[in-house]
Amino acid sequence: MITDITEQKKMQQQRREEREFLENIFRTTNDGIVVSNTDGKILRVNTTIEKLLGYDEQEMVGVSALGFFPQEGEFRRQGLEMAELLRRAAKGTDKSGEDESNEKVEEDD
Repeated sequence: MITDITEQKKMQQQRREEREFLENIFRTTNDGIVVSNTDGKILRVNTTIEKLLGYDEQEMVGVSALGFFPQEGEFRRQGLEMAELLRRAAKGTDKSGEDESNEKVEEDD
């Protein structure tokens, strides 16, 4: 039995090109980018953030992103708010804490 995999190969090539394109943006942008999980632990950073903060990526991966930024004031409040929104999004809840059935979701302490 012979199977034509031409379309599959085209899709794989397209995904590879898209990944390379996005990786190039990540590496070369002048904007600092920090990729973290929903707990705020750093997964990846680009070279701009390394230069801005003065740490190598290896030093930052696995550490809380909040530890690299001011711990007081409006910037801190916004960072905590964003972390909470990301946590809720990962759990499938909106920013009010309600899930899709509009039932109140228990808060973590």
